[in-house]
Amino acid sequence: MKILHIISGGDSGGAKTHMFTMLDKLVEMADVTVVCLMKGVFYNEILSRNVRTVLLEQKSRMDLSVCGRLLDMIESEGFDIVNAHGARANFVVAHIIRKIKIPVVTTIHSDYRLDFDVLYKKILFESLNENAIKKIRYKIAVSDAFAEMLIDRGFLPNDIYTVYNGMSFDSEESHCSKEEFAERFSIPYDKDKVYVGIAARLDKVKGVDVFVDIAAKVLEKTDRARFVVIGDGDERENLLEQCKRLGISDKIYFLGFVREVYDFLNFIDINMLTSISESFPYSILEGAKAKKATVSSAVGGIPYLVKDGQTGYLFPPRDSDAGAEKLLSLFDDPAMIRKLGENIYALASEKFSDRALAEKYMENYRSIIGSFNRKKRYDVVLSGYYGYMNAGDDIILATLVGSLRKHSPGLSIAVMSKTPDETEKNLRVDAYPRFDLPKIAKLFRNSRLYINGGGTLLTDVTSTRSLIYYVHMMKKAKKSGMKTLLLGGGVGPFRSASNRRRAIGVLKEADLITLRDKGSYDLLVSNGIKGAMLTADVAFGFSPEIFDPDHVYEIPGVSGGKYFVISLRECRDAGDDFEKNVARACDVIAGKYGMIPVFLPMQTGVDQPIAVRTSSMMKTRAVVIDGKLGINDIGSVISGASFSLGMRLHSVICSVSSGVPTLAISYDDKVRNFVAENDVGEYIEAGKVTAESLVRMADETMRQSPDRSKIENLRAASDKNITLALKLLDGSGNN
Repeated sequence: MKILHIISGGDSGGAKTHMFTMLDKLVEMADVTVVCLMKGVFYNEILSRNVRTVLLEQKSRMDLSVCGRLLDMIESEGFDIVNAHGARANFVVAHIIRKIKIPVVTTIHSDYRLDFDVLYKKILFESLNENAIKKIRYKIAVSDAFAEMLIDRGFLPNDIYTVYNGMSFDSEESHCSKEEFAERFSIPYDKDKVYVGIAARLDKVKGVDVFVDIAAKVLEKTDRARFVVIGDGDERENLLEQCKRLGISDKIYFLGFVREVYDFLNFIDINMLTSISESFPYSILEGAKAKKATVSSAVGGIPYLVKDGQTGYLFPPRDSDAGAEKLLSLFDDPAMIRKLGENIYALASEKFSDRALAEKYMENYRSIIGSFNRKKRYDVVLSGYYGYMNAGDDIILATLVGSLRKHSPGLSIAVMSKTPDETEKNLRVDAYPRFDLPKIAKLFRNSRLYINGGGTLLTDVTSTRSLIYYVHMMKKAKKSGMKTLLLGGGVGPFRSASNRRRAIGVLKEADLITLRDKGSYDLLVSNGIKGAMLTADVAFGFSPEIFDPDHVYEIPGVSGGKYFVISLRECRDAGDDFEKNVARACDVIAGKYGMIPVFLPMQTGVDQPIAVRTSSMMKTRAVVIDGKLGINDIGSVISGASFSLGMRLHSVICSVSSGVPTLAISYDDKVRNFVAENDVGEYIEAGKVTAESLVRMADETMRQSPDRSKIENLRAASDKNITLALKLLDGSGNN
């Protein structure tokens, strides 16, 4: 692959370090050329590195005379991709982008709305850069937080890629002794003091004023602390005045620019960062390499390395009280300081190396080139009950997207959603309003495979209107030239013969049907459809690649204690005393097993009322989770439970899949059929629930160990859905 990077040439901060780290390894993987637009720190230093560098010098930032020479170079040298870095490069590339016949991407190293502090520069250059970024289709963000920022600002998720800063961990960095460093900078050194340091530009976005406030609050509690700042910037005088006003000038040392950063890191005991906005700063990685305990504001991509309580401590940005509290907790715990330093080094060296950075760039480049050459914008369109704040359907969608991308990383996916903005933000996938028919028609013309994904969508039990919608969408997709697929879902039952005919008619035209239950399979066979395959519910693909097993949701009022999960929904077939019986049973289970009852509403706004009513009838204190949880939060709550009592099918599936003993309350054939057909637990009909029966069946359920082999078989059957879908897609041609 032949790659052209374009950068101003004057960069001296994180973008320079990012580029040099990446280029040192990228040149081993590809043919790389760097174009600089001016002489400066970056240009002068890159000349000593093993990468071809060309100077196309601008007379000023607005000088566009270089555009013709740059375009000639791109056309004559046969590059495969162009990668711009920073405002100056973006501006130049955007001016000629319509004439460039290969993909162009810009790396977003920072929040481009915070790059310029001086007012006139902010007004002029910020708007020019933002307009340039809008013209460049593809973006590489240097953290997931920056990727989310771009999505929030209206850029399409499928065109946004992510890398994280990296560095070499192959060797230790040399450094001077603590005493030598102190003497060099005239710092009164005392081995009994705890030295806290920050390496940052002295401008507002780095929040060094917050660092000063934290220092003052810590020094109110202890005189053992001393604070060290390295870096220069426009805020220096304001910060010195702040220290004077707070009376701490003799206990905080501003050293200016320090080239030997590892001398500084060896000197300090705790590394700190207090930024208001960040991507994934090298100061955090450098501190990790030096095995320094780290306390940081939770901004940008920092939480991917600094995991609170494991590899460091996090506090909310601008919250100096919280920052001081976290810092003080370490002062009398040298063992924890050492442990956090070792832990952050282990994680950083595994996940954030220089080679990992370069390999991720190459992976992104291949995906971007594939996307650029694709004749139709989307490979797959996912249609389902998405965007309605229903956790079960959210799990299906997240699993589908994650599983498809796991098997085929370059796949281009679009989702039809009730709340497309939220879907884009949560899953980083392009989303379209499911009822905007003109947009849907255009989407279908530009896509290859339609997947009616998960759940029981083709039934009139929910409503005839819903059935007609999905039938119409499948027909419209087929007429648009797409392959159509019903994936890992259910069909029926039908109250109306005409509705059954509608569903059967559209399924006869489908290219592939996979089903999660035998009842649906038998229904289709009895109606003349014999090509369907019995697999498993899509949600069984809810694996560690999609659900982060390290994520912990702190349930209010539980604080690490044993708990069991209750997921209820309204049910017209339940008896008048249903809620009272569930409440009584939960009281008994809680007392008998020493567990806290936690009510988990799976559909936000719909399941809360029954959860609140039932918990209010209990004598035992119960927790009702209020508000919408993310996929990782739901996974954390369910997988951490000791027992699950569930009504909604996907609360049952997620519990079984997580190996949690599960008792299902069946309000619908699909719940009963799932448990019975797969032999994965016990169930009781909602209309037959009594307190005594629930307690008896809960006892039986908790005495039995979950059958891991059955769970793995169901996961394998779920994964078959994805392999069949991709096989169908491969057979449709790359058109």
